[in-house]
Amino acid sequence: MAKSEAIASDPALSALAAQSDYAVTQLIIGDFWTPATAFGNALIADPTVDVQPLLDQWVAQTIGQ
Repeated sequence: MAKSEAIASDPALSALAAQSDYAVTQLIIGDFWTPATAFGNALIADPTVDVQPLLDQWVAQTIGQ
């Protein structure tokens, strides 16, 4: 499919297809969206909150530490 005429004639799709040779699949183990939602909601509730503890909590919840 990446070698199709439709992709070859589109500069953006062609560039994206060329990058796939260097791509590495990133797997997220565990839940991602629940901690992400909590992070976003905390920022909405208090935009001046210290972000680092929230990020640490998000990472710990996402990778299961």
